[in-house]
Amino acid sequence: MANVTASLNHCYRERETMNADAERTPENEHRAAESTAEATTKLKAILPSKRRKDAVLAIEYVLTASPEWWVTASGAEQQQFFDASEKWLADKYGQQNIITATIHRDETSPHLSAFVAPVTQDGRLSAKDFIGNKSKMSKDQTSFACVVQHLGLERGIEGSKATHQSIKKHYAAIQKSEEQVVIVSPESVEPKVLKKGVFSKTVESSAHVASRLTEAVKDGYQEVVANASVALQDRKRLADLTMTMENQRNELKRAHSPFQGLTKNQIRNLLEQAEALKKENEISKSQSVSKRFREGNEL
Repeated sequence: MANVTASLNHCYRERETMNADAERTPENEHRAAESTAEATTKLKAILPSKRRKDAVLAIEYVLTASPEWWVTASGAEQQQFFDASEKWLADKYGQQNIITATIHRDETSPHLSAFVAPVTQDGRLSAKDFIGNKSKMSKDQTSFACVVQHLGLERGIEGSKATHQSIKKHYAAIQKSEEQVVIVSPESVEPKVLKKGVFSKTVESSAHVASRLTEAVKDGYQEVVANASVALQDRKRLADLTMTMENQRNELKRAHSPFQGLTKNQIRNLLEQAEALKKENEISKSQSVSKRFREGNEL
């Protein structure tokens, strides 16, 4: 609980936050709870009385988009993003389990910082049920992208190994590489005197001269090399995206194959039957869980 409280203090700016602009902090918007005290009181009321000592009490989410999107997005679009983000959390955890959802506008990029209690429908405290493994987290990223795609946003490449580079650093490298020119003067190729005595002197060997010039050229074109590396990453991203699209196209073909040769009405009837069966299974599962829960209480 101490860890949760410390994170909430940061969320509500109730302790010094170095990466936040204090002048813009009043623009932050708090939903579900207005302070750390209110949020922790709400959390304690939600948590089951019987739980493991090492149980995860809360999960913190940061939901945002690429920095450049916030520059062009209107106020209404930004509000839609935050509303859709909160709804996504409510659909996954239940609105009653959202401890707080704070919109931070005092950092570099606006974002929604939310704390949720991982309480299951049958009253258990289980972060594993919600977070799962790497595959389940990847599916969460995909499902979240779907609820904000109407705002012109799209999911990053699934499984990409690309690393982040700031826009500022990216363009600085490009500009510097375009201006960079390495000049080898006649004087630079002359062997330098390394040690001078009264009657003798030690000068660089040819190998030393070559090594010195090589390092100078390497340093001079370091930004050019960095820029080329960025371009290589962009090409790899394009290749990854092409492969992803091809895989999705193949999956779409496989999904459509059972319906080949059927009329539109027949397809619609099959989908309606499938949806009815799905609802029956959900009802049956819910009844089964409720039954086990009652039996457990009776024991």
